[in-house]
Amino acid sequence: MFTLFSGCIEHLGRKDQFHLLILGVDKSGKTNVLEKLKQLLTDLPGMDPSQIMPTVGLNVGKMEAFNSQLVFWDLGGQQGLRSIWDKYYAETHGLVFVVDATDPERFDEAKVALDKALGARELVGAPLLLIANKQDAEGAVDMQEVSEAFGLGKMDSIPCIVQPASAYTGQGLVDGIKWLVEAVKRSPRRYHGLKVEVFEEKNVVGGACRTEHPFPKVPGLGHSTGAYLLGVMPPELLQVLGLKLALKRRDPHYFLPTTGSRYLLFGSDEASMHQQFVDFFSEDDWQAHKALQAEMDALREDVAPTWLAEPLSLEETAERFVRPGLRNTFVDLCRQPVSHYLDRFGFRSDLLRAMYAVTDGFSGLNGSWDTPGTGMNFLVHNMCRLPNSGGTWMVVEGGMGAVTQQLAAAARQAGAHIHTGAAVQQIEVQDGRATGVVLGNGSRVDARCVVVNADPFRLRTLAGKEHFSDDFNTFLDSRKKDGTTMKVNLALKGLPRFRCLPEARGQHRTTTHLLPDEHHVMQSLTQGFADVQAGRLPDFPTIEWYFHTTNDPSVQDKAGRHSSALFVQWVPYQLAGSSWEAEEERYTQHLLDIVDTFAPGTSDLVVDRMTLTPPKIESYFGISRGHIHHIDNAFGFDQRFPYRTPIQGLYSASAGTHPGGSVAGCAGHNSAGCVVKDMGLTPWWPTA
Repeated sequence: MFTLFSGCIEHLGRKDQFHLLILGVDKSGKTNVLEKLKQLLTDLPGMDPSQIMPTVGLNVGKMEAFNSQLVFWDLGGQQGLRSIWDKYYAETHGLVFVVDATDPERFDEAKVALDKALGARELVGAPLLLIANKQDAEGAVDMQEVSEAFGLGKMDSIPCIVQPASAYTGQGLVDGIKWLVEAVKRSPRRYHGLKVEVFEEKNVVGGACRTEHPFPKVPGLGHSTGAYLLGVMPPELLQVLGLKLALKRRDPHYFLPTTGSRYLLFGSDEASMHQQFVDFFSEDDWQAHKALQAEMDALREDVAPTWLAEPLSLEETAERFVRPGLRNTFVDLCRQPVSHYLDRFGFRSDLLRAMYAVTDGFSGLNGSWDTPGTGMNFLVHNMCRLPNSGGTWMVVEGGMGAVTQQLAAAARQAGAHIHTGAAVQQIEVQDGRATGVVLGNGSRVDARCVVVNADPFRLRTLAGKEHFSDDFNTFLDSRKKDGTTMKVNLALKGLPRFRCLPEARGQHRTTTHLLPDEHHVMQSLTQGFADVQAGRLPDFPTIEWYFHTTNDPSVQDKAGRHSSALFVQWVPYQLAGSSWEAEEERYTQHLLDIVDTFAPGTSDLVVDRMTLTPPKIESYFGISRGHIHHIDNAFGFDQRFPYRTPIQGLYSASAGTHPGGSVAGCAGHNSAGCVVKDMGLTPWWPTA
């Protein structure tokens, strides 16, 4: 996906200029408000109220106030003149709607006019100042009654207030305009001089984060074909963007079955968990688990502010953000293999050590037990801070497409234009600067800057490797690795019955970890990774089995079938002596045979399936080498791909940037901050 900032900002380095549109039905006192503001905010005398005639077109007032240049447009409010209002919406930064507080009989008429204006696409997101005028006159209703009449209490998508005021005495006008200017400065409308165009190659936005109906035999079943859980998106970002996702906590959230009688259900019931640890593993393992969780809770809290900021070095991050007693631990975790970190806690069970390493240290990464940097991946996957998550990954109602569709809606609300089915074939570069893009149909789009959400390797190809220095190309090449993740999307006609836990105790709401038996698991991990490096398919790869519809039935079909998936780590991108075309069907069935050893008969429950091998992940989602994190999460903080590329005006918002791969939204947030700052503007959202 490519985002282009075109148009121009004519007043860089000067005071902000804002266009404030004054609307209202006739006789509400709009022009009186404008003329009084001239008196209050400038040295101009303003027109005598007795000389003011009804506005038949446009009155303009220009003045400086609140460190800004303000241009007021006062439009006629008669019924026949309201048809021209929308001609001014596109250039409007903030809206002033004037109401005659002494004439509540016209409130309904005024509300219809206001609602129509606010419903216009060109005015979406503009802050609203509703002036309850004529407060000096007898019979004026108070602001509470005005607010209720116009439904301001239900307007949660835009900043809005009711300001009691009098255009005759000037009461409340300056306070109201001051609020509006500050609201505009905090709003995306501040950048309304910029035109944002988004070009998406696929026919739907979302990349690998989408909800689809991929099963021909079960067309009514919704499914998250790529990403399937939301965990590491910061709650602060949800608030900034106004996202209202229906998030569902899974409790229990992890299930570790065996082919015998042992199992673990991880959830909020600590007494039950403790008993399972003691019954099936050991008290030492329980104490190790508790110590690990306590330390990760502390690191999560310390590191959280760094997720929405430009990255520092590992040592600088430790010094500035991490409590003194954990600084060395933090640095070691991010640099060392995950095995070094887990060994500190004294787990006796290899099966438990393997489970922790697989789910957080190996996920999406081309590395194993002793690979430096797998600890960094472990940290990234433990940054779960979503509301009511308890530090766990959550299910999104409606599937993962709900996340990207809400992001797209927020972008449109802020004025962005999104073009799907519009592939970019080239990023144009002239004299070391990005000047726009060429689309697949040959058309050119000029831009002041280009923001690329595609992976860094695709970015380089589109911009031209020759436009980057040898050192930078060497830096990027050193981070190029094959994706080793495979996903088997499943449509099930029923829920499986586990050998170790036949009765339903919540295990079907979890991420279920299928691993070799205790005595073979470490050897199997070592051999499996070695097989993948040699281009061989491992006999028993690590498998995370996920269930969606048990937590979110909204995507089920009428027959009540279930959405499920196997997330497989590791497999080769390219097979030695064979091909994925030749092996995919056989190997997918082999994986289901493994599942059957834990839950007999599961294969018979599969109604349809959609397999995504690394090459298919590459072609289906457009990710180079099928690497779901673009760049291994073994590279952290300032060692990842930069937001600002060496080409001026070319930025990256890829998962390959800080803080790392997963559905987080941080890369887009941080890259946008760089763009705005480089343009000499101030972000409207809170920044670190």
